[in-house]
Amino acid sequence: ALQAYWGVLFCTVFGFSFTVLRASTQITLLIAAWGASISAKAAGLDRTKSLLLGVVFLANPIVMNLGYTFMTDVPFLAVAHLALYLFIRAYQTPTVKLILAASALAALSYFVRQFGLLIPVAYAASLAILLLRGKTKFDRRHAAALAGPWFIVWLILIALPDSAGGTTTQFDWNSIGQSIFARIINGLKHWTTSLVYLSLFLAPVMVLV
Repeated sequence: ALQAYWGVLFCTVFGFSFTVLRASTQITLLIAAWGASISAKAAGLDRTKSLLLGVVFLANPIVMNLGYTFMTDVPFLAVAHLALYLFIRAYQTPTVKLILAASALAALSYFVRQFGLLIPVAYAASLAILLLRGKTKFDRRHAAALAGPWFIVWLILIALPDSAGGTTTQFDWNSIGQSIFARIINGLKHWTTSLVYLSLFLAPVMVLV
């Protein structure tokens, strides 16, 4: 994982310890908060609201707790937020450089957590909608810039030895219930909990908006 190399970089300079690894994560926490703030500003929020969103992100109890570990959540958000910022910029003013940089950052986030694949997929889906509505035209250079980094990701994945065991584990459906009915009920419960939590998390920003 990319995060392992990030930790190695810090341990090479400061020596190995869990404190050093936690410090490496806390730096990515600041990057993630900054990325969330500039993404909000690029999306149209003013400077005050964008700054507040970054502060709210830092004050999130779950994010704050994960910032004192060496788990993948916070490092993933750091790279993903930067990719999101560049994709927003590319959506507003599409250029090969912006799309290529955004896709490359998303590809890097993939090597921290595989959810990174959803970032360029969301961008491509939004462009597909505009294309169907006749509000934009297909550009081969932009498509190549979007797909290029993921071709490299594919080459890296097929070059991994068999002992690597892939980059993900198979999802166990029994973890959310032993029957279809139980899985539906638990899925609705988790969805409701996530929605309530997200609403509370965004409340300070939404009050100002």
